[in-house]
Amino acid sequence: MRFNTKIVFSFIIVLIMSKSVIAQDIHFSQFFNSPLTLNPSTTGDYDGNWRLINNYRRQWDFIKVPYETVGVGFDAPLSYRNNNLGAGLQFISDHSGDSRLSVTKVHASFAYHKKWNNQYIHAGLQAGIVSKSYNIDALTFPNQYNYETGFFDNQLNNGETGLGDKTSYFDLNFGLGWQADFNSLKPFAGLAFFHINKPQESFGFDNVLPVRSVVNVGVDYDFNGKIHFIPGILYMSHSGASDLLIGVRAKSLVPVDLIDYVYLGPYFRGDFINNRDAAVIVAGFEIKNFQVCISYDVNISSLKQATNYRGAFEFSIIYTQESTKVYKTSIPCERY
Repeated sequence: MRFNTKIVFSFIIVLIMSKSVIAQDIHFSQFFNSPLTLNPSTTGDYDGNWRLINNYRRQWDFIKVPYETVGVGFDAPLSYRNNNLGAGLQFISDHSGDSRLSVTKVHASFAYHKKWNNQYIHAGLQAGIVSKSYNIDALTFPNQYNYETGFFDNQLNNGETGLGDKTSYFDLNFGLGWQADFNSLKPFAGLAFFHINKPQESFGFDNVLPVRSVVNVGVDYDFNGKIHFIPGILYMSHSGASDLLIGVRAKSLVPVDLIDYVYLGPYFRGDFINNRDAAVIVAGFEIKNFQVCISYDVNISSLKQATNYRGAFEFSIIYTQESTKVYKTSIPCERY
C-alpha cells in the first residue's frame, strides 16, 4: 500500500485550519475598512454624499487553491423629515479550496442615526439572500480510496446519498452603534447580531445557522492635531467558535501635496494564552477622496512551520464623495 505523504499532510493541515472557518462567517482583518459587514448600523454614518467600498482577501497561499473573498459595498446618508438615515447595498463573493465552495451574499442595509448633544446613537437592519454551491466531483470520500494503488480515485462511487450541491436562504442582521465627541477623544462602540432569523443552511441535511454576535470598541485619539492613535478591539462569537482581534493604528498628517494621511499599525488575532493565531500588519494612506489600505496576516499559530508563517493578504480601497449638503447660515446684522 502506497501513500502520497505530501497530499495526506496537506489535507490534515487544511482540515485543522478549516475547523475555525467552518464555524465562522466570512470576515476581514481590516474590519474597520469593511463597515457594512461589521455592523449594519454603520450604513450612511460618515461625512459625504455617497461611499464605495471594495475589500479583497486572499488566504492560505500554501495550499493548491487559496481562499479568496471579494466584497463591494455602497452606501449613502439620507434625510427624511429631519431624520438622519442611511441606505446601502453589500455584495460578497467567496471561493474556498479544491471543492470550489462558492458563497455569494447580497444584502440591503438601512440605518437610523440620532444625535444627542455630543453623542450619537445608531441602529441598523440588514436583509438579503445568501447562496452557496460546491463541486462535489472535486472532492474525495472514504469510499473512493483505492487500496491497490494507495490513492484516492474520483472515478469510484463516493457512496454518498442525499447530498445537494446548492443551497440558498434569506438572511437577516441587526446592529447598534454609539459614538461620542469629547474634543480630542472620540470613542465608539458597536454590537451586531447576524443571522437573527436562524436560517436553514444545508446541502441535504438539517442545519440551522446560529446567530453570530459581534462586538467592536475603539477610540480615535487626536494626539496633537497632526497624529491620531486609533486603538480598537473586535470580538466575534459564532457556533462555539470565537475570534478576537486587537490592535492600534497611528494616523499621521503628511506635509505633501499628493498624500493627505498615512497610517500604520499592528493587530493581533488570538486570546494571548492558548490561541495565538496571527499577527496583522496594516499600512495605508489617504489621497483626497480615496482611502487605500493593505495588510498581511502572519501565521503565528501552532501550524506556523507548516504554513511557513503565511496567512492572508488583504487590500481595501474606499472612495467617499465629498458632501454637498448646504447648512443654514446666518448673516449678522447690526440694528440701529
